[in-house]
Order: sequence, then C-alpha cells, then structure tokens
Amino acid sequence: MTVEVRPAAPGDADAVAAIQVHAWQAAYPGIMSQGWLDAMDVEPRAVTWREIIAAPGPGNHVVVAVAGGAPVGFAAFGAARGLPAPDAVGELFALNVDPPRWRAGAGSALIGHAHAGLTADGHRTAVLWVFTANERARRFYERHGWAADGTTQTQEIGGALAHETRYDRTL
Repeated sequence: MTVEVRPAAPGDADAVAAIQVHAWQAAYPGIMSQGWLDAMDVEPRAVTWREIIAAPGPGNHVVVAVAGGAPVGFAAFGAARGLPAPDAVGELFALNVDPPRWRAGAGSALIGHAHAGLTADGHRTAVLWVFTANERARRFYERHGWAADGTTQTQEIGGALAHETRYDRTL
C-alpha cells in the first residue's frame, strides 16, 4: 500500500473522527469501559476535529495518511503540554490508524512525519502518553525509538480508570 502523508484539511474531519472511533473500539476493550466504547459516536468527534483542523493552535499540526485516495490514519503533534520547557519538547498528541490498515505502513509513515515535523519546529525531544495496557501501541512506539520514561498517570474515561505511561524520544 502506498501511503502519502499530508496536512489535514477541514474536509478530512469526518474521516479522522471515524478512524479515531474505530481504532479506539478495536484497541481499547479491557482498557476502557466496553459500554463507553460501544457508545462512541463519530459525529461529535467530527465537530471537534473540524475545529482542531481549522485552527490547530500555534505550532500544532494534524496530518492524515492517505491510501487509495482516502484517509486511513492521522496524527496530531506540537509543543508539549504541561512541561517546563515546551519550546524544546514536542508532543505526539494522537496517532490512530483505521484497524483494517494496521501493520500496512500508515502508522510508520505518520510517526516519521511527526518526528520530522517536530524537529522542523525546533523541538529536541518529544513525549507521548500511551495506555499502559496497550501492548500493541507500546511495541509500535518502541520500534520507532520511543522509551517509557517512568512517568505515569491515571485518568477516568467513560467511568473506568485508564492508566497511562509517558514515553519520550530524542529527535
């Protein structure tokens, strides 16, 4: 599969939202409440993604991986949130690929683009948060040079506690 990565356009918001919902529903059973996952709705997420894509904020980016003329994945990245030196540290906020396209190159193309974009924006290192129990994602990030840095957090999502591990990487 040939994958092209390009900046997201407002018309991509519905596809980005659908990819996010499908990816979460496939990846997070047992990590998040099944009832919450089953109730996920694309339309409210599409509204949010339209706003983010239209005005991503200074130094933030949303990109889509396109194959066969349609988005099959997306990534969002920019200056790190909540860290003391956000100019030096970037963050990969999200990376999702449509489950039928997992292990077909879209994720690798997206993360490579994010690494290059964060570097071009002047970040020397980057962080990301991954659900601790999401072994598939953790292996993916580790293959691309990321490592757990010992920082964890827990948040409530859909009525269940979700444990996250922070990863970092030199760019």
